[in-house]
Amino acid sequence: MKIKMKYLDKPAFLLALMFSVIMGAAFTSCVPSGEPAGGSGGSGSDEEGGVVAKPLPTGVEPKVIGLFYDTRDNLAGLGLAAEGYLTTIISDYGDWSLAPVGILPGLGNVDYIPTEGWDNLIFPAVGLGFVGYNSKQGFVRFIIGGLYANSNTEVTGVALMYLGNFTGSEDPIELKEWSYEFTPEGGVQHAQIAGDKYATYQTYTNRSWVTIRRTSSHYKFIEDLIEMTVEPNTTTEPREAIVTIRTSAGQESSFKIYQEGLPSPEDDEETEG
Repeated sequence: MKIKMKYLDKPAFLLALMFSVIMGAAFTSCVPSGEPAGGSGGSGSDEEGGVVAKPLPTGVEPKVIGLFYDTRDNLAGLGLAAEGYLTTIISDYGDWSLAPVGILPGLGNVDYIPTEGWDNLIFPAVGLGFVGYNSKQGFVRFIIGGLYANSNTEVTGVALMYLGNFTGSEDPIELKEWSYEFTPEGGVQHAQIAGDKYATYQTYTNRSWVTIRRTSSHYKFIEDLIEMTVEPNTTTEPREAIVTIRTSAGQESSFKIYQEGLPSPEDDEETEG
């Protein structure tokens, strides 16, 4: 396994190296006998109902780093605060936002980007998986493989396994509603992503009278709203558009936009009569 260390003095380097060994053993022990820690395959449950480690994609190699608060070791500004939680300690790299996923058997089980929980503090625990976002790094998935404590049992270092360029869930995007209606005057509405599992995505529409824009209801980096701007319909014919959502993993879903047409002259005459 490739070991990546940044800003480590010799004692810290040795500790980080020790942590990487501990981490490797910890993750290996989470995988059922006879199943490799990497490679192809899916997640599931073992015979006793426990969660099985989900393999990472073939050819993907996670990185390991040790972070120690007393030596200001960091990963692109992310470090361990003296109070014992992970946070931005050097803002020159851009501030980090972190969201926990839970205690998991492996990094592959950090398989989605949470839509909520980005205000939480991440206090280290072995096996805790979480997702980080940094404006320069994008989304990164992490899992804690080991801890270092002093004689007072205070956590002074963590070993992190991580992978960047994370795009989130491999499932299609789900919406709270799948169709939207507009009057002839047009206007603006928002479609909202449902659930707590997010993935990065692009949007496409098959009609020029609809403009689509990704935006956010809370966290600016979680674009959980799709803004639809519909132009006025100057004809009497109703019209329809389809908006396609394609995730970075290639999964597609779509929703429809309906717009009424202007009243016909015949309708006006009947109303006047």
